[in-house]
Amino acid sequence: MPFELKTSTAAKLTSVTPRIEKHGDSDVPAVSLGIKITGPNTLLDLLAPGLRDVLYMKPEGQEELPGIEFTTPLLRTRAVEKFKVKMADMAGWRVIVDHGIDDDSAIDLHDCKVDKFSVEPFEGGSIELAFRIGSSDVDSTYIGALAMKLGSEVQIQLHAPEKAADVIDGSMDAFRRDYPDLGDEDQDAGGLFAAAHGDPGGDDLSLDLDADANTGPGLAEERPAARRTRKATSEAVE
Repeated sequence: MPFELKTSTAAKLTSVTPRIEKHGDSDVPAVSLGIKITGPNTLLDLLAPGLRDVLYMKPEGQEELPGIEFTTPLLRTRAVEKFKVKMADMAGWRVIVDHGIDDDSAIDLHDCKVDKFSVEPFEGGSIELAFRIGSSDVDSTYIGALAMKLGSEVQIQLHAPEKAADVIDGSMDAFRRDYPDLGDEDQDAGGLFAAAHGDPGGDDLSLDLDADANTGPGLAEERPAARRTRKATSEAVE
């Protein structure tokens, strides 16, 4: 399970570092953000399974109730201070920073890289989690808005990239692998399809579509909402 913050989470913006990133032969603006979250040690469960149990333990004699997870407020040792956490590559994440009055004005960064995780555990069951976010999905408006929040508490979300859809192999070789009993190596795709699906007409595979019937059953294609342009997003941030 990847590390995500699917709901708005309070965090401190500890650094905002504008920089230039090389994309091929072009120089593009980019920014690195330092983030620090102070919260319950259950955040450790999002980083790595078992990490909380390594650092914390439950009080002796704590009653365990059905359906309720026991708390772990006690440090196993005070010898562990701030330490780094090695995470899998986190590239392509989406980061949303609340800004303005609604979701349309939020600072919405795509194709982010999240790294440099560190944890400082405290007695009582709280931790301080720090990490870095890097993105080139910015312009001067976004960088300026983020710089104005430096040192302040912000509300952020962190979303893993969506899994890419499986690519369909439409080659004749793939078709023959799916239907090995058809056999005829010289048969064209139409003939193979007809044989596979029992079409009585054999070669006559025609489809009569009314050119104006764009809303007929099965023909209407819902278009995904287009991503906001940077210009429109910048106007919302302002």
